[in-house]
Amino acid sequence: MAGRLSALFILLSVPVVVLLVGSAQAAGLTPDVRCQPPKVKVKTAFAREKVSYDIEHQPGFVRAGKPLGWYRVRDRIGYEGKTAKGCVVELLVRIKVQPEIALRSGYKKKSGRCAGQIVLAHERRHGKVAKAEYVKLAALLKKAVRKLFAGVRVDSFDAVSAAIQAKLDGGTYAQFLKSYD
Repeated sequence: MAGRLSALFILLSVPVVVLLVGSAQAAGLTPDVRCQPPKVKVKTAFAREKVSYDIEHQPGFVRAGKPLGWYRVRDRIGYEGKTAKGCVVELLVRIKVQPEIALRSGYKKKSGRCAGQIVLAHERRHGKVAKAEYVKLAALLKKAVRKLFAGVRVDSFDAVSAAIQAKLDGGTYAQFLKSYD
């Protein structure tokens, strides 16, 4: 009997990476050699960047040394899947990325190739780096999630949710953040 599962992870204010390691039994999964590794797809969607001219009002502005601009990313990680006879058969992981650029309020006036345009172009280069890192994250998540559910029986949807969340919290995301920074 096939079941359908889906969940949406919390909105994060910084990029996320997870090293999927640890005991499957601790996450509510039981070993079962009949369960094959699931088919895993990871889709990454990048929204259009939001540019704001209010960096002076952002938390940490003074502590950061009063920068001219900065680049941030907010992301969501969600998943859907199918189970059959207690085994996870398919899993779709979605990573939604929302880039944000904050600039000084004085840069709102556009006058040709002024300093504001140069700072904006610089922040957009950070966006290219972020995209490359999220591509790496997608590959890492695909491999880790496939390994996590290979050879284990899923007791319930809650067990799947808890296992994936434990892996995200357990270091993969932290490793991603370390490499991204």
